[in-house]
Amino acid sequence: MSFIQYLDLVSSLKWHQTDIVNDTLLFEDANLTISDRFTSGTGADQVNKAFYTNGELSSGQNLQFDLFSLNRTIFDKQITTDFSGDNLKLFYVENTSTGVGQDLFVCATGSGGISHSFGYGYLGWIIKPQSYSIFFDRNIGYAVNSTARYFYINDISGNSPSYQIALFGVTTTG
Repeated sequence: MSFIQYLDLVSSLKWHQTDIVNDTLLFEDANLTISDRFTSGTGADQVNKAFYTNGELSSGQNLQFDLFSLNRTIFDKQITTDFSGDNLKLFYVENTSTGVGQDLFVCATGSGGISHSFGYGYLGWIIKPQSYSIFFDRNIGYAVNSTARYFYINDISGNSPSYQIALFGVTTTG
């Protein structure tokens, strides 16, 4: 059984804007800081399962991820993470490419796809190079079941984008 001691989320935005409206100079300084922490467990603000992977897609490649069987290798050991019947509280996909046009498409397709999940009312979204997408629900999360278990990342540009994916969840079954 895996054990996650804690997971910190920190994000900050700071900006200074200058504008001229009707011959009047306007200044705006503002910032936003978001900080959150999950601890180990199965309640609100807690997670106890994790999966991480990174890589590069081949030109035109479509890569499927099955939330019932996510595989990775660490120190020559094969580890499988199974989120079936559990809830995802954090779903993070980053396009780590640096080249213009190395677009990454995240989607659900076919039977069991995660269509209309994570607050998206359509089947997928594009992540541009050096950008990311995140779903975050500190309390309950997204329920993983047989009708919503697959997601895909696609190279829609033919330019072999690279990626990072991190999933954190909580066990809901005994």
